[in-house]
Amino acid sequence: EWVARPPIAPTHLQFLEKLTGLTLGEDPKEGIFEKTRFLHLDMDFSLRFPDGWRLINDRDVVGAIEPSHKAFIALRIEGPGDDPQAMARKVIETELLQVRAKINSEISVQIGDYPGYRIEAHIPGSRTSVSMTFIAYQDYIFRVDTVAQSGQLNHYVGRGRATVRSFRPLTKKEKGLFELVQLEIAEARRGENLAQLSARTDNKLGLGMTAVLNDMFIDSRLKAGQPVKIGRGQPYDPAPEKSESAEGL
Repeated sequence: EWVARPPIAPTHLQFLEKLTGLTLGEDPKEGIFEKTRFLHLDMDFSLRFPDGWRLINDRDVVGAIEPSHKAFIALRIEGPGDDPQAMARKVIETELLQVRAKINSEISVQIGDYPGYRIEAHIPGSRTSVSMTFIAYQDYIFRVDTVAQSGQLNHYVGRGRATVRSFRPLTKKEKGLFELVQLEIAEARRGENLAQLSARTDNKLGLGMTAVLNDMFIDSRLKAGQPVKIGRGQPYDPAPEKSESAEGL
C-alpha cells in the first residue's frame, strides 16, 4: 500500500544544499591515472602501464588490457608483509594449487630499491599463462600479474616487466596532482552564462558536465540568484591509515 512520506527537503534549494560536499568524478582515495601512470597518494607509489592499452581503475582491479584482449596486466596489494618470496609461496600453495597451475620458473628480483620475487606459471584449465611479480614496499607486498593466452605470454612479458620496473614512490610534482572535487551550489548573476559563472567561481567541472548536472544548455542565460551546481576543488588529504587505502586494490 502506498503511503505518503515527507519530502527529503521542503524546497528545491534546501534539497540542493543537502547535496553539497558530494565527491564528483574520480575519488583520489582510489588512486588516479596521469596518462598511463597510476598514482596512489595514500600508499605513496606509482606504476606505468603500456601505451595504447585500455586502463582500468575500479574497486576490484587496477590495470590495463591489451587492445586485442590477448593479454592484461593487473596490480593488487596481496597483503601486509616484507618477504616477497614467502608471499609467492603462499600464492603457489593456495591460489595456483586450486587451479592446478604448473610452475615454470621462480626467481628473486630487485625492483629499484625494493626486493621482489617472480614466478611464471601455466594454467591448463583456463588455457592461460601468467607472470607474477611480488614487491615488498612499505610493509606491504604488491603483486603485478601479466596474463596472456597460452603460448602468447612471451609476446607480452617484456611489457609486463617494464611495468614492474616502473614501480616507485610518487614525486613531489605527482603528489600535487591529487585534488578532491566536491559539489557546491553557486548563485548566478543576472545574464551570465555557464562559461562566465564557471570562470568566476573556479568551477572544476567541464562546461558539458556542468550543463548536464544542472539540466540546462551550455549557452543558457542565467537569472540573478539562480542556484547552479558546480565542482569546488581542494587538495586531497590522504587517509591516516594505509590499511584502509589498501582495501581498494
